[in-house]
Amino acid sequence: MHILRQTDILTLLHSLTKPQCLRLLETLSETLRAHSSLPTASQSAHQPPRSHLTTPSGTTLFMPASTTANTGIKTVTLPRSGGPAVGTLTISGPSGEPLGLLNAEDVTAFRTALVALLLFVRYEWKPSGNVVIFGAGKIVEWHLRLLLLLVPEKIESITLVNRSLSGLERLAGVISELRGRFEKVDFELVARDQEEEYEKILEEVVGESDAVFCCTPSTEPLFPHAYFGKERKRYISLIGSYKPNMQEVTKETLLAGDFLVVDSREACLSEAGELIMGGIKGKDVVELGDLIAERERLHIGEKGIVFKCVGMGIMDVAIGKELLNLARQKKLGIEVKNF
Repeated sequence: MHILRQTDILTLLHSLTKPQCLRLLETLSETLRAHSSLPTASQSAHQPPRSHLTTPSGTTLFMPASTTANTGIKTVTLPRSGGPAVGTLTISGPSGEPLGLLNAEDVTAFRTALVALLLFVRYEWKPSGNVVIFGAGKIVEWHLRLLLLLVPEKIESITLVNRSLSGLERLAGVISELRGRFEKVDFELVARDQEEEYEKILEEVVGESDAVFCCTPSTEPLFPHAYFGKERKRYISLIGSYKPNMQEVTKETLLAGDFLVVDSREACLSEAGELIMGGIKGKDVVELGDLIAERERLHIGEKGIVFKCVGMGIMDVAIGKELLNLARQKKLGIEVKNF
């Protein structure tokens, strides 16, 4: 039984090399491809619907899953007061033997950012483009770190948009670090509570975007679709909403790509507010695992891709197991014998 504390997780993730991260991306891809290839009944057996309970302190999610090789459950609480999801991830072997216990805070943010970038890394977009990221939490930090670790050559500028300047200021240390390491990338910050002409600025940055990553639990669209202006090939990722009343974009934006891709058809159709409010049906979406399997025969046209993710337990199990392996190699964490 191996235990990874928060400090162990941070040391491990911050020390990842590009080849190591690409291997994690490949593990995630293969896990999703294998899951989507299963019959529907088997998919439900390996990835049952997550359950939750609500308390005055926040919402706690219980996410069991099995990759056939390993089984695990992640328990995380989303604080009502805001802030990152906190909790634990437990990994067991094929026969149920306990293999590891991981602090889930950064693991959740890391794997979510990793899956949000999967298609952006795999497919050809503009050689050097403008990225817009909405939000200011831990997941945004990992979007920044992974974008610049995996595809720095694809990025000319990054604009961070948030409702408050105080939220963006929490990322000041990360932005300063990345500015020093990636001098050719322009970083801009836009805070709604600080800009008198916020909507004008927002329309400009959204209109010039080549990739948009939405990472907020918003209950109303972050921008009108008209802000995109002239049609161009874009990658749009939506990972913030996870309840029926949450909505980061309009239906028009949701359907703006050549494909509307989801991590889980069943989960997104029942949990993602954008899809529910937009009346999106199963036939309107493509599962990410299926898209990965079809990549050789798939043609992405001039509109690009819209990706919606609510999170799947199999992602946590697959990435958690790989992180345990890397941690042992780097002698990080605590080994508990005869657990």
